[in-house]
Amino acid sequence: MVKEKLWLIAALLTVLGILADMHELRVNRVSDFGRWAWVLSGVLLGPLALALYVPARRVTRRSLVASVWLAVGDASQPVEVRRARLLALKAQGLIGRAVFRACSRDLEQDAAASR
Repeated sequence: MVKEKLWLIAALLTVLGILADMHELRVNRVSDFGRWAWVLSGVLLGPLALALYVPARRVTRRSLVASVWLAVGDASQPVEVRRARLLALKAQGLIGRAVFRACSRDLEQDAAASR
């Protein structure tokens, strides 16, 4: 009985963690699985669902960063323009903090290299 309760608590915490992370990333799907699919996998697999989620999250995060760079522009655009576009995406809630920090860090490296 205690093992089942612990498993249920672990499954619930796993599902809540995955949903919170998806909210933080500002995505509805990770690796072609929507929120409800991740809820179902968390309920059925418990903490083992994280073994599926974490690698899929990395791929999704990389594609988000690449998409932001498509919207912001490349090195042919001035750093100030790219920074303004990045801040606009963040202000509108289109990108999460983690993606914003990664892109902002890369942008600062580009700015330092161009000086």
